[in-house]
Amino acid sequence: MARGGITKKAVEQARNALLARGESISIDAVRIELGNTGSKTTIHRYLKELETEDDKTALSESLSDELIALVNQLSGRLKAEAHQTLEAQEERHSEQVTAWQERFEQQSQELLATQAHVEELLQTLKQAEQQQQQLQETNHRLEVDNERLQSDLSSQKQRLSEKDERIASLEEKHTQAREALNHYRDSVREQREHEQRRYERDVQGLQSEINELEQALTARQHSYSELTQRNTQLETQLTELKRHYDAVYQESRSTDAQLSELKQQYDRLDNRFVSVTSELQGAQDKQERLQTSLTELTQEKQALEHESVQLNAVIATQKEMIEHWFTSGQLKTFSPHGES
Repeated sequence: MARGGITKKAVEQARNALLARGESISIDAVRIELGNTGSKTTIHRYLKELETEDDKTALSESLSDELIALVNQLSGRLKAEAHQTLEAQEERHSEQVTAWQERFEQQSQELLATQAHVEELLQTLKQAEQQQQQLQETNHRLEVDNERLQSDLSSQKQRLSEKDERIASLEEKHTQAREALNHYRDSVREQREHEQRRYERDVQGLQSEINELEQALTARQHSYSELTQRNTQLETQLTELKRHYDAVYQESRSTDAQLSELKQQYDRLDNRFVSVTSELQGAQDKQERLQTSLTELTQEKQALEHESVQLNAVIATQKEMIEHWFTSGQLKTFSPHGES
């Protein structure tokens, strides 16, 4: 339907009227004949179609029946080949679009899998960092405890050294007392022997001196007993200090073993942290490559879709042209008497 209600039939009638009057055919003349209505473009198109139909009619009237049959056969073959070509192009285009869509889906799935793996690695890295922080805090506490134990151990060693010095002093005093006692006993024995010889002469004096010596000896023995008891107490304290020193030493060795084990665990976690960081970097690089590939595929898909739209438009135009050509340009078959 043309604009303004102009039809091909009306244009044909106006052209025939101008021909009947012997006037030349033009767009303006036809438009004036139509009452100054209708688009010049539409009128021009209709005039071209009418001229083409006239040319085809004149050509058909001048051709023989055999040539018309040959032309109809060729036009049929041309139409079939054109349809086959269009179908093949549509099939190839559909296969290409399907392949690009499958590749796009595959790249999308790989990107999603990579993103999930990256999230898992990030979670693992976060856990490793938390464990590393906990180990650092534990290591710090153990180091503080170790320093405190080392300080206590030094203090105990100093106290033990002081005790040893006091024990050595007491032992020296004890030795001196024993030597003095031995010397005293020797002196008493000599004195007794001497007094024995003088016993008859000075028994009363000797008895008095013996009593005094016995009192002094008792006092010395009492002092010796106190020294012996004190020595026993010091030996007990020394034993307890040695036992405490052994316990502190064992605790220190256990703390050193724990520190060594924690340092080994810290080294393993640090190596794992480095490995996870490297793997995470690789996954991020892969994600960037996949993202770049996905972007390129998206652009190629858009270009392919644009090309598909253009190709579909071209195919539709070719179909329309072929159908229009075979519909409007189909040669007529004439009878031997020249009737169509």
